[in-house]
Amino acid sequence: MVKIIADSTCDLSDATLKKYDIDMLPLYIHMGENEYKDRLEVTVEDIFKWSDQYNTTPKTSAPSIEDAQNAIIPYMEWSQLPLPRLLFLL
Repeated sequence: MVKIIADSTCDLSDATLKKYDIDMLPLYIHMGENEYKDRLEVTVEDIFKWSDQYNTTPKTSAPSIEDAQNAIIPYMEWSQLPLPRLLFLL
């Protein structure tokens, strides 16, 4: 069994994520004083609009440890499953 968890910079479409059952772990996008989870709380269009409006690019940061743990925990029961089993974080 294989499970893929990709971060939001992978640029996979929603259709591809769904087709291959890939979970997405969002990066954080910092636009001025506001922080958003990429693709969940802010769209690419929002980012470009903000960037054009303020003539700067937003900053990004990695997912939090808590976000990563929450993405992985549902699959921890795999340790009870027979081999082979793989978990990929992209």
